[in-house]
Amino acid sequence: DAFLALCVYRRGGYDSEDDMRVVEAEMTEDEARVGDTANRLFYFAIPPTVFAEVSRTIKAVALTDKGWNRVIIEKPFGMDSES
Repeated sequence: DAFLALCVYRRGGYDSEDDMRVVEAEMTEDEARVGDTANRLFYFAIPPTVFAEVSRTIKAVALTDKGWNRVIIEKPFGMDSES
């Protein structure tokens, strides 16, 4: 329950730097309350066709320099159970 309380879902355009700036500002605000280290984990539950766009947008505006940055990709790389 404590972990889930820290998880956040946000909607926005896959390639929208403006939408990602809103997320980045929220993360920076939250991180300021917890200390000097700011590790960021981005969890992708998105179509494989937009992984690159989202990754570019995160790289452009949302990476931290106060800790590590990681991406977890949930979706499989196939189109059916055989692939």
